[in-house]
Amino acid sequence: MFQALLSRELKSRGVEAEVESAGILACNGAPANEKAIISMKEKGLDITNHRTRLVSDLDLLSYDHVFCVALAIKATQTLVRLGILPDKIEFVVTADPYGQDIETYRACAEALARKAAAIANKLAG
Repeated sequence: MFQALLSRELKSRGVEAEVESAGILACNGAPANEKAIISMKEKGLDITNHRTRLVSDLDLLSYDHVFCVALAIKATQTLVRLGILPDKIEFVVTADPYGQDIETYRACAEALARKAAAIANKLAG
């Protein structure tokens, strides 16, 4: 959800950026959660083609920023072990809606939308 939201916010501000999504514990190749798809569709975004992938599959050293949509010591340790400098890691903390009802996904999408807008504003200068 955050990838789609941040991509749209950056584009709307004229910021050219590649925004990718990956997880530390992702099930490689799985589709987006149905409730996430609905929540994003309600925000005008289509994530039906999204497939999960592992963060270890990315060339993380090529990124200027790494946003973690969770506050976890394990995430930081994993990213640092993969070569990311700690000062490149920024946390976008929100409650994980996984396994919850659609209203929880909607609330999460709204929180992520606000954070994506703030980050895009910052990056746009």
